[in-house]
Amino acid sequence: MRSRPIRGGTPHWLVLEASAAGLAYCAGLCWASVCLVASFRPDDLSAPYWRGLPRLRTDTSGIMAFFVLAVCFCTSEYLRLRRRRDATEARGRRSVSGTTKMGSLAAAETVAILATGLVVYLSVNAVTHPATLEIRATHLAPWPTEGTLRVTALLLCACSVMALRYLLAGPTGGRAGRPPAVPSSVDGIGRDGTRHEPVGDRREARVGLGRRRRGDSVGGRDLSGIRRNASKE
Repeated sequence: MRSRPIRGGTPHWLVLEASAAGLAYCAGLCWASVCLVASFRPDDLSAPYWRGLPRLRTDTSGIMAFFVLAVCFCTSEYLRLRRRRDATEARGRRSVSGTTKMGSLAAAETVAILATGLVVYLSVNAVTHPATLEIRATHLAPWPTEGTLRVTALLLCACSVMALRYLLAGPTGGRAGRPPAVPSSVDGIGRDGTRHEPVGDRREARVGLGRRRRGDSVGGRDLSGIRRNASKE
């Protein structure tokens, strides 16, 4: 069976995008499962996440999954934005999304999602065992505490959402699109200085001309000759 070319990008980039998205989804599930253990059974965090890897602690697995999720999701989102830009340019349309803007969008989306997850996780911890807000968030470093990490995640949520709104808004925004073009008063002027009627106004001009011609006859009499004679005098 003959394979068809993939629109909007070369196949190897699409394979890389799909692989990064799959790893991000898997890492997100792993991190969520560790968060559930930390919220409702914190004493089991030192236990192995899987018996096949007895030296890999559950909390260590969650930290690794968090960073894998950040890298893979940001990579997948950047490749998705680039593929959409290439598809737009392939249809003959101009795209205003540069490499820097697409990277900023992917990074802002990643920070917004992960920071939101941290706020939700630490807020659940504040309900189930509020005493842990004053201790360190991980066993790998003495700082920050869970309370400080939650406030930091809140600030990251605010900054990332503001960045997303700024990048997506305006006439050159990714989802907002460009505003409809307003016809200028000089659009119908040709190189020779003559003015041409816009295409959309030709029908109205013809209707108006027909009405003026019908207005030249009143009561069956043609008044066009009388008007010409009056103009000569």
